[in-house]
Amino acid sequence: DLTFLLHSSVLDRLTGDMCDFVMQQVGSAERLQRLASSGNLLVIPLERQGIYRYHALFREILLARLRQGSPSEEADLRARAIDWHLSQGEGKAAVSQAFAIGDAELAADTVIRELVSLVFRGEVATLERWVRQFPDRPQHRDDLRILLAEAWLYLLQGRRGDFERCLAEIESLASDQPLPDTVGSPDVAVATLHMVSSLGGIKDMMVNARTIRESGPRSSPFWAVAWVMGGIAHHLMGLTPDIREALADGEYHSRGVAVPHAVALAQIGYGECAAGNLAEGHLLVSEAVEEVEANALQDYSMMPVVYCALAYSESLRGAASKSEAAASHAGALLGKVDGLVDPVHVQLRLMLAEAALARRVLPAAEAELVMIGHRLDDEPDAKLLYEWYDDLTNRIAFRSENGLIVELTP
Repeated sequence: DLTFLLHSSVLDRLTGDMCDFVMQQVGSAERLQRLASSGNLLVIPLERQGIYRYHALFREILLARLRQGSPSEEADLRARAIDWHLSQGEGKAAVSQAFAIGDAELAADTVIRELVSLVFRGEVATLERWVRQFPDRPQHRDDLRILLAEAWLYLLQGRRGDFERCLAEIESLASDQPLPDTVGSPDVAVATLHMVSSLGGIKDMMVNARTIRESGPRSSPFWAVAWVMGGIAHHLMGLTPDIREALADGEYHSRGVAVPHAVALAQIGYGECAAGNLAEGHLLVSEAVEEVEANALQDYSMMPVVYCALAYSESLRGAASKSEAAASHAGALLGKVDGLVDPVHVQLRLMLAEAALARRVLPAAEAELVMIGHRLDDEPDAKLLYEWYDDLTNRIAFRSENGLIVELTP
């Protein structure tokens, strides 16, 4: 059993099928069961039947002995463990194995395969841990895979300066390095970063969304995002004033991809509420919230629109405390990406101002307009945003001057 123990020590958890695959043998399930039932405390069965782990100290001893006797064997075992984890959809475990080998090339290949999944689950802390594990070496500044992971980290953290620097590095590579279908070609990967960050303004966002939709692949979740963000851009430029019409295709094409679909539902729901269809609008917003919660995305930096729409629909329903709670959460999420996505940021601040106005809380509505600040200065194409901002400013001033605003207790 010693060889089995040594070779299986590279695995965080153990199942019969996994051990058979990694060690290229049969009978591992029976061997694990025998070891666990022998009365020792070193092989520990977990809650689910047939899954085990080694005592942490025991595993460290086994790994040290394996490395001392067969260092190359450890690398082979971990490489097969990566294949196993990827085949089972266990991306994080695969990346951990790649870093454990100390093979930056293999780690970069595994990270880029899992990048999109991580981005769409909002696991920013995990992404940061992965990026930080790459050694700071000059050759890594020429690796598109590592730079893309780094760029997404900075984007999701709202670190505009770092994001712009990293994006410039990516564009200077002119790389044709192959990427997974979920990411797309290097050109599509760059267009996606430009689209989501909106650094070039609302028109640039629409152009990049079109590039992604036309280039594909359709299997990439970013294809669905492009449909939604393209619709939002079309709406904010005043080309399709009705957000419900602007996002009809986006809602359809994003079904099955939680992040963009929740965004589309929330935007359309807000539009229904603003058009006077409160029951239908609140239902759509509630569906967006359910989708967010079902995928544990409540604290994801790309989800503030859902809570902005919820704040507005609850304010119209007279649920002031629920509206304020949703607005507070939306504001916290917006703060995470404060330096990026300016046109959408302005739109969401205007939504929150509308919600505060509907609650008859003038200071909160005015504060949202102040938060918009200079963001509109660099958005000459965002016609609808300018009109909305001016209209809202005038309505707040009129109500204030005529004593129509009363601060209500929730």
